[in-house]
Order: sequence, then structure tokens, then C-alpha cells
Amino acid sequence: MKVKNTLPKQLIPAILLSAFLASHLIPSPVKVIYDTDMETDRDDAAALGMLHAMQDNGECEILAVVHNTSDHYGPGCIDAINTYYGRPDIPIGAYKANDANSRELLDPHFRLIAPFAQMIAQDPAFPNDIVTRDDVPDAVQVYKDALRDQPDNSVVIISVGFVTNLHNLLKDPEGLILVQEKVGSLVIMGGIWTPVETDDTLTMNLAGQQYVPIAAEAADYVFANWPTKMELLGREIGKPLKSGNRLKDTSLHNPVREAYRIINDERNRANWNSASFDQATVLYAVRGTGPDDQYWDIETIGSPDIFQKSDSLWYCRWNTTPDSLHTFIKEKMSPDALEDIIEELMVQAPALSTQPQTP
Repeated sequence: MKVKNTLPKQLIPAILLSAFLASHLIPSPVKVIYDTDMETDRDDAAALGMLHAMQDNGECEILAVVHNTSDHYGPGCIDAINTYYGRPDIPIGAYKANDANSRELLDPHFRLIAPFAQMIAQDPAFPNDIVTRDDVPDAVQVYKDALRDQPDNSVVIISVGFVTNLHNLLKDPEGLILVQEKVGSLVIMGGIWTPVETDDTLTMNLAGQQYVPIAAEAADYVFANWPTKMELLGREIGKPLKSGNRLKDTSLHNPVREAYRIINDERNRANWNSASFDQATVLYAVRGTGPDDQYWDIETIGSPDIFQKSDSLWYCRWNTTPDSLHTFIKEKMSPDALEDIIEELMVQAPALSTQPQTP
């Protein structure tokens, strides 16, 4: 039986226009998984806070957060940040290794930095249900659970730190299939990339600051075998961008603020600004090159090399000869302008938080 259309004729154009706008002009939130070495520096905390702010703004959806080193308290700090932003139930996973050498992933380069992750995870002023990595499942399982029900090619993985979890995910048969089907792009903060075949420089993140064998070998494998687009932001992108000072004016209940306070108090620094490596990475992962491509340019020709030299250190360079799905991001907008965009997200008050927001 044919059903008669009972809608008033004057409403039909408006309804059709609304449907068109919803499907064509309003972008869907970017589905992200954040893979972090939370404990090495404060930018990991700031970047997670930015993701929550962008989710509040309707720009992204955080499917999961996983931790990629052997630090015991990184997952607890992650949970404290998620809880502060009103999302305590976001799945969290941790790098799990049966290998006794997993202690190498406590990068010795960072031992001079105050252990802010432990201090936040154990501080009752910052509510959390998770305290240590023993309280969460293997990151590979969290990845698989998060990816399984997503539309094809829809998920952006953001990696800041080691790629140990990504290595293990590719080695897992189901994990590899899910990456091939569900992941649209892997965005990595690491290395230093310049389109000069003869130049090379020590890696950042990918193999530790100097040489962490497990991390370096994982990076070598991921670069050789990752099956989707890989987008690289190197040290040269994050280092010029300084942010953090405005966090002083946010709530004392803000664990991101606390991460900056702990490190800067240890160093007796009145100015909290520091390099914005991970903040730039999440901004690119969610917004791409920005409105009208204002933020960054992209180099698409060539491929990244990561390799070991005889001195046992790992290096990287951008090889312009072979081409690949991989790209790297190049500076475009002035650092001052990008800093303002980043810091505005860093200090945005949580939409869902039950914590007081007065400084």
C-alpha cells in the first residue's frame, strides 16, 4: 500500500536542505586512537587534553588510549586526564612484554624529568580508577576491540613515542587484518625529515633519544610493513612551537596543568612554555592541514628511511628516490599563530567535567 506523504509542502525544502548540509558540509568527527609514552614529557598530557577539547567541539571521537613504554604509572595518568574531562570509561591499554629486556623502554634519557605520571596517578586530588599498567589489558587487545566495529578506513591512529604497540599489532594476525580494513591513516610524531638523500640524523621517539633496541627494532618493522597511509611530523615541526604558560590560569584540579607544574617546579622555571611536539601531532591528525590548508604543507614524494649505523645508533632521513604511501609535514603557518591555536585548545575548559574550573 502506498503511504501518503503528510508533510506540509513548505517544510520539505527545509528538510532536504538540512539533510544535504548534514551529509555534505558538516564533517563527521575523526575517530582516533591515541598511542602515547605518557611519562616522558608534559606534551603527552597536553595532547590528550587537546583531544578531549576537540571531542567537546565535535571534531573527533577518542576510541581508546594506549601506552607504549614500560613505565608503571603512565596508564594511571591517562585515566586521571580522561576522568577530569568527563570520559572515565575510555578504554586504556598498556604495552605488555614477556621479554625481560622490556625495562629498556624506560628511556634513560628522561630520568632527569620529574615522574609526573606517577605523581598524578597516585594523587587523590586527581580521581582515577586505574593506577598502574597492571590494571589495564594489553594494548593490542584494546586496539582490536576499538577497531573491530568501526567503518572501513575510518580510524586515525596517533603515535607519539615508541611504536612498540603498533609493532605487536601488526604481528597479531587479526590485528593486521583490522589495520588493513579499518585504519585510514597512521600519524606519527618522530624522526627529523628533510628531503635530502645524503643527510641523516638521530631519530626522535622512534628509537629513543639515542638507542633503545626494542623501540628501534619495532620502528624498523613498522616502517617496512605498515599497510596504510603513514603521515610523519618530525622534531622540526614541534620544536619551534612553544605552549603551556596559559595552563597556570586553569583549574588546580586539571591534571594537564599539574604535569606542567611538576616539571617546571623541578627545574625552577617561572615560564611554563615548552616545545609542542605531541600537540602539533594531534592537531594535524584531527584537522589536517587546517582551514584552507593554512597550517602546514605536505611532502608526498619519497619515503622515510630508518636505519642503524656501525656506532649502534639509529638514524632517519627522507629518501626522495622511492615513492610510497608515506608523507611528511612541512612548516607553513608562523609558529606564533599555531601556538595560539594549540594553547587555546590546551586551556579550553572541559564540557563534561564535574571538577571545579576556577584556578
